[in-house]
Amino acid sequence: MVSILYIEDDALNQRILTQVVRDYLHYPAPVIWEDTAHLEERLKNLGETHFDLILVDLGIGPLDGVEALPYLRKHPPFATSKIVAFTATLDDWQVWRMRQAGFDGSLAKPLDISTLEEVLQTILKGQAVWQV
Repeated sequence: MVSILYIEDDALNQRILTQVVRDYLHYPAPVIWEDTAHLEERLKNLGETHFDLILVDLGIGPLDGVEALPYLRKHPPFATSKIVAFTATLDDWQVWRMRQAGFDGSLAKPLDISTLEEVLQTILKGQAVWQV
């Protein structure tokens, strides 16, 4: 089964993604972090917990998604995790910015449920997906 960490501050988006992941894709419900406060401490407290996929809202705070990415990348259990920007405000410039930052891809909100499983499997296989 695919394990997901979802870093998102909007409660409605949290509920929607949880329902889609659990009820439509039949994956375990994602672990949700509502912000990036105390990120280093949170990562330390996770210990060796690994997530296959980490979805990061770019507009999260206090660190935005780009600022949080290096902390996520340097956490040893996340060495093989796919870290994907997940936001409603994607354009070509943002995609370029996400690539430069080191994300493994981007997903646009709202989700296209009809292609979501295929897109996630593509990302998990190591192929970048850059949705605008």
